[in-house]
Amino acid sequence: MDKNSARKEAKRIIAGINERRKKDFQIMERITSLPAFSSADVILSYSALADEVDISEIFDFRFLFPFLEGNDMFFSRAPLKMGRFSIFEPLEKTEIEYENALLLVPALSYTESGIRLGRGMGYYDRYARKNRRRIFTCGIIYSDLIMDFETEEHDMKADILISDSI
Repeated sequence: MDKNSARKEAKRIIAGINERRKKDFQIMERITSLPAFSSADVILSYSALADEVDISEIFDFRFLFPFLEGNDMFFSRAPLKMGRFSIFEPLEKTEIEYENALLLVPALSYTESGIRLGRGMGYYDRYARKNRRRIFTCGIIYSDLIMDFETEEHDMKADILISDSI
């Protein structure tokens, strides 16, 4: 299936997922049990949109959140404010330096092999490619949204997928 069709299908599926909060907690438990979660200097996270897994219960002092400048994405500390594309982003846009990070990546879908289907802007793809040596990428997704779709060479592949069932 092409990417646009996959995005539409993912949005249709997410609207029908039951017990999302229960699934969110299952996913949060799996995230916090990762060795990469314990060993990371910082956790590069996100503030969930309505159709994404909400992991806010595990936010702590190590969590950084994305902000956009042009075609680039950077990470900084909370507090958050409404930003571009109606996404919450840090009030202070000061990039935080780090050596070893866990990057938690939301998506509309992932393939079974961990290739991400985002919203089509490529921010996470570019960030992961640019910072590959110092991040471990963790795809965050509901299991119902793992599906096959056309992929391209530039699409980000997560090091590991975390869902309510895997």
